[in-house]
Amino acid sequence: MNILLISVLFLNPWGVEERTGSQHHPVLDFSNVAMPDSILAYDVQHYDLSFDLDIPAESLSASVVVDFQLLDDADSMVLHFVGLEVSHLDIPPYSSVTYERVDTFLIVHFGQTLTTGGNYSLQIEYHGQPTLASSGFGKGMYINPDGVTYTCNAPWGAKYWFACQDNPRDKATMDMSVTVPEGYEIISNGILESADRSGPQWTFNWQESHPIATYLIAFAAGKNYALTADTATVAGDPVPICHWVLEPDSAEITPLLLVVKDVMEYFSELFYPYPFADEKYAHVATPVSGAMENQTCTHINTDINWGDWDVIVAHEFSHSWWGDATTCGKLKHMWLNEGFATYCEALWIEHRDGPEAYQEYYEEEIAGVYLGDFSARQYTILDPPWEKIYSTVTYEKPASVLHMLRRIVGEDDFFIILRTYGERYQDSTALSEDFEAVVAEITGSDYSWFFNQWLRAPAHPEYLVSWDAWWDPYGMTYWVSIDLYQTQEWPPEVPVFRMPVEFGLVEGSDTSFYSFVDSIEDQSFEVMRSRAPDEVIFDPHGNLLCEVEYSGVTEDKFYPSLSFVCPSICRDELEYSCESDQRIDIALYDVSGRRVEFWEGLEPQGYLDLGHSSDGVYFLKVVTPMTHIRRVVIVK
Repeated sequence: MNILLISVLFLNPWGVEERTGSQHHPVLDFSNVAMPDSILAYDVQHYDLSFDLDIPAESLSASVVVDFQLLDDADSMVLHFVGLEVSHLDIPPYSSVTYERVDTFLIVHFGQTLTTGGNYSLQIEYHGQPTLASSGFGKGMYINPDGVTYTCNAPWGAKYWFACQDNPRDKATMDMSVTVPEGYEIISNGILESADRSGPQWTFNWQESHPIATYLIAFAAGKNYALTADTATVAGDPVPICHWVLEPDSAEITPLLLVVKDVMEYFSELFYPYPFADEKYAHVATPVSGAMENQTCTHINTDINWGDWDVIVAHEFSHSWWGDATTCGKLKHMWLNEGFATYCEALWIEHRDGPEAYQEYYEEEIAGVYLGDFSARQYTILDPPWEKIYSTVTYEKPASVLHMLRRIVGEDDFFIILRTYGERYQDSTALSEDFEAVVAEITGSDYSWFFNQWLRAPAHPEYLVSWDAWWDPYGMTYWVSIDLYQTQEWPPEVPVFRMPVEFGLVEGSDTSFYSFVDSIEDQSFEVMRSRAPDEVIFDPHGNLLCEVEYSGVTEDKFYPSLSFVCPSICRDELEYSCESDQRIDIALYDVSGRRVEFWEGLEPQGYLDLGHSSDGVYFLKVVTPMTHIRRVVIVK
């Protein structure tokens, strides 16, 4: 056991819905899907998508032009494409192009070797009834003759309605033309270039000029939308905001979404200006099973009672930075998308309601949700199993990691880190190590110890806290000894955590705070005080993601003495006697260490009225020139 003798205050390293993961992205079954984070063989530059939807027949005729650049010499390429029948495929001007379908892949044979760095265009025409993925939050294209037709791809549903490289690392610009029966409106990513609402078929052309990951490409088609327009001001320029809500719900739902204007302006100041300010931001009501942050056009199920709607709005909108502009380069680094967006819920609560509301939201809706999911502790934030890439392991736990990082590095550095990381990887992708490198760069310190235990190891610390105080007659002062044990044992891979820890020593109406670094399984800390504390509180500011248990008061641990006498079992009245020539103070503590009674200035001998105390085990602490503690069992 290492004992740190502390006589001065240590430098404090803390510094001065989609509401939850399970609500936004329910636990999924990926048992039938294998989607490794593959190495890219080519880089898609642009998708040109064209759809002619026969909504009553639940079918489509479509074409996609894939502009790509080879990253190595190759005589073939592999795209992701499922179900729909290919009627024509070529790469002009090459005439010997062939293809084959294998499982979820479309393999295109060039008929010759094409060279590295060359730019090519693959043209595919296809038709049929789109099938839905067997698993995933979004399963592709949902054609609904009686309601809203829409798409939802996360994490790998895009290939069920257009041929693509279905990998988050490969982002491209996009044009989309959608033809629908008259009366339908089409909402998609980016800006509306044109709309032809004449005749029995209407055609809408949308353009996304910012690179977009395939799982974020989306559209919705509905007959019954009411559009509400709003405008935010970002960096002095107007940004259009649109809310497409079904007419019967518009009067009730639209006001709940209007807060996005304030959220946009706040996050644009906190991070960097809204990355799609030259396009728009939209809410689109669809029957998606939650909400989905499609780039510039969030799909949201307005039939769900989201409670505090500000939270779901803030979460989905914050994905504009964390997920859309900067996309996790591997699906199993999903915490860079969902952990950041979950933490942004708390940031908005802090801005709207203040720091106490932030702390309450963090403890109840973020840390509390993760800690309440017992099964989650067996998984790591990085590289979780597929069925956990949308879960508390990638939402609430990493949001807690950001909370702890903010407390450790301090306010200024934390938000500089977010801005630097966001701007550096804007319109691109990033991995966890990229974010970790930014943290090291901005702080000038190596935080691998922090990220390795929180991202690459499972679970969290479980602390057992006990404390005691005794009088030092030679130094004429009190020593307060605090014992801290890390008791986590499951799963077997859980480490002993190295973390700054804080204790609050309560003395009447005053609390003093002491910070230390805890890095071993069993550690003790000591401080000198002018009086014995009434209570010791571990992690009083809620800095840590952890579980805490108090072992209570220890009976005469340091100076056993028989100078204080009382019965070990009593009922309503307790007789005591103390060898002292002056008045004494007596405190009654329960087994958790909480002081429940205090008597001051008592005679050295007398009686204590315990008639109103409940049955149980208690400790009597008698303060004389030496402190004495006795265990008492009250029996009614």
